[in-house]
Amino acid sequence: MKRFFAGLLVVGMMGTVLTGCKSQGTDSASGNAAADASGTDTTVLVLANSAPASEDNHMYQYCEKFKELVEEKSNGSVEIEIHPNGELGGERDLVEGVETIRPFAMEQNATGDALNEFEIVTALGLWYFARQGCEIVCLEA
Repeated sequence: MKRFFAGLLVVGMMGTVLTGCKSQGTDSASGNAAADASGTDTTVLVLANSAPASEDNHMYQYCEKFKELVEEKSNGSVEIEIHPNGELGGERDLVEGVETIRPFAMEQNATGDALNEFEIVTALGLWYFARQGCEIVCLEA
């Protein structure tokens, strides 16, 4: 079982999460109304991951390309804020999350309805985002 949770920690640390702590009509940093050049409200979504912000890192490149495409396809009505390097949560948060969902996962396992890796990672993400007060969450697992 320890090996399982150690593997879960590794998977969780490697994953990228599109947080989407939605801030419709407000600037996520200041809480002020965010408007594009035409004066219409924008929706700000947060893209968080544990990858270093480096041009050599494939996850960083993915995040930058995703931001570019979303902002282009939405004509600027959706903005993506990128937070690399675990800025919005690190290993300590992950360990706390695992300890929080562990009793439920163990109970499910004991009843023969064991959770798969995707369900556990999703539960961890949803637990974290609930703590952050997110309104919209999209997980990549």
